[in-house]
Amino acid sequence: MAEGNDASSRQDDMPSEDAAAPSSQPAEENKEQVLELSLDSKKEASAEIQEDAGSEGDLAAKGRDSDDSGAGDAPAGAAGTPKTRSGKGKTPNPHADGTDRPIVVDASNHVAGRLSSLVAKMLLKGNRISLVNCERIMISGTRSNTIHEYRQFLKINSIINPKHGPVHYRRPDTVITKMIRGMLPFEKKPSGKTSHKRLRAYVGSPKELKPFKKVQFEKAMIRRSASSYTTMGELCRVIGWTE
Repeated sequence: MAEGNDASSRQDDMPSEDAAAPSSQPAEENKEQVLELSLDSKKEASAEIQEDAGSEGDLAAKGRDSDDSGAGDAPAGAAGTPKTRSGKGKTPNPHADGTDRPIVVDASNHVAGRLSSLVAKMLLKGNRISLVNCERIMISGTRSNTIHEYRQFLKINSIINPKHGPVHYRRPDTVITKMIRGMLPFEKKPSGKTSHKRLRAYVGSPKELKPFKKVQFEKAMIRRSASSYTTMGELCRVIGWTE
């Protein structure tokens, strides 16, 4: 009888499986809740990172749009003008390219040397020059001295073969062209040759240049009567030019 009582007391002291089971279920539920909370927090953090990245992208796009709009509001030619070492942009010359209209100069009653110097300076600046009425250009000095000096100049040639130069021109337009070329850095710099290519000289006034406005230089005009000068046409007729 004593042994039966001990066994029953031991059975009473041991916890039953039904009593232990409820204590383990709340722990498992707590673990699942913790896992769910951690997953939710990770999802929220990733969503916040994506939102921050999207806001940064929007700000960058807005900055680009503002830069583009600012570039559009800038004055014309500011972005394309070349800058010097000092940082200031050069103003584009309207006659620098070959598409603009040329400056037509009426060479009548102009002194040859003064006209050549002014035209050479304008050519170096990028202008296109067309000289008309070259036979009316004036040469200072007495007529006899001018003709004598040019005839002496015609005797200068190569001993081996006269074709080797120098070439002596006898037309008014070619004579004035060579005078202007002598005032350009024709053999020293490439700009001299490119500037000389922008020059055109004509005897009389061609039809294609009649609609253009003719320009004259007051600094190069004669200051005495025309009888005190020799015209380019008279000189060229004496040395062999035939119209």
